[in-house]
Formats: sequence, C-alpha cells, structure tokens
Amino acid sequence: MLFLIALSMRAQDLVPRAYLITPTGSNALILSYGWNSGDITFDPSVPIEDASGQFSASVLSYYHSFSLLGRSSNIVISAPYVSGNVAGTVAGVRANAYPSGMSDYRVRISTNLSGGPAMKLDDFRRWREKRLIGASLTVLIPGGQYDPARAINLGTNRWAFKPEIAITRRWQPGLRRAMAGYGYTQTTLHTTPVIQNVHSILCRPSKDILVIT
Repeated sequence: MLFLIALSMRAQDLVPRAYLITPTGSNALILSYGWNSGDITFDPSVPIEDASGQFSASVLSYYHSFSLLGRSSNIVISAPYVSGNVAGTVAGVRANAYPSGMSDYRVRISTNLSGGPAMKLDDFRRWREKRLIGASLTVLIPGGQYDPARAINLGTNRWAFKPEIAITRRWQPGLRRAMAGYGYTQTTLHTTPVIQNVHSILCRPSKDILVIT
C-alpha cells in the first residue's frame, strides 16, 4: 500500500497519467488539496450581489490496478471534503456564510486498449512504454450536502457521466510524453453534453513539466 500527498491549485479533467501502467494488484491512497478564490455569480432570481468566496477542498482517493480482459486497468474512488467562506450583499446587508462538508463523490475506471498489457511486477520491470491508447469512464455520484432552499450547496444533486478516450506516446531523451484526449460530460439524459478537447505535453530536461494547451 502506498500513501501519497499532493498539493494542487487546480485539477485537470484529462489527467496525463490516468493511463499510466502499473503492476496488477497495485494500491495507493492519495490525499490531494486544492484552494480557489474569486467572484461568485448567482442566478438572477437570487437576491445576492457582489458575492465572492474562498474554498478549499481535501480529497481522499483510493487507487487499485487490475487486469480487464488481459489489459492494464485501474479504478480510482475519490471522496472530497470542502470548506469555504462566502461573502455577499443580501437585500442591502453584507453577510457571510461558512459552508463545509462532503461534496459529490467521483469514481473513474480506466483501461488500456492498446500498448498496455496487464503485468505482474516481474514482467513490469522488463516492459518499456511506447504508445498507449486508453479509455475511461468517470461517474460523479451525488453525495454532497444539498438543500434546494439554500443558495450555496456543496453538492450538485445530480449524476454526471464522462466517457473519454486518449492516446499517449513516449519519446527519449528530449520529449518524454505527449497526450491528446477527447471526452464529454453528460449531467442528465436531457441536458446538452459538454465537449472537452484537451492536449498535453510532458517535457523532461531535468524534471517533468506539464503544459496544457
């Protein structure tokens, strides 16, 4: 079992190492932290003006790799805890709110369609990565605090589904890894999908640098 701590100011939906090959049976606990601040826009029917806020999120995730039809696959389950400070003018009076609690849960299942066979540790040591083609499905589970009578909620009270397909290629010694992916998010069966196209490049002269374009 591995225990990892990561600090991050923001997260990308397309994760460059989501399709990273690991030996079957690998496990990891991942603790990540994010912080955001800025202006907040409410629905025009909500009588709140000049709103701004600061939010921090601590996310505990569990990673497990396994074999799916002979291909390297993994599942990640994430549970976020969010706390914040929201300030705004309500009916001419300045007010503050301090929401805190669990947000919506996320489950992502990824598998390598090409270039990434399922391997035990001994085989993994001899394997060399080249081109990988992967697919994943991310499901957002409505488990966060939600009250329709409140203007500020930590949960969305809806399911979301995001299928994705991506390709990565590793070169040496200059450009180490490049990745391109395509996916869309469907919140309900009656909403318009949100299409996402993300391309990323990992360069490594001395250390990995992630550039999102």
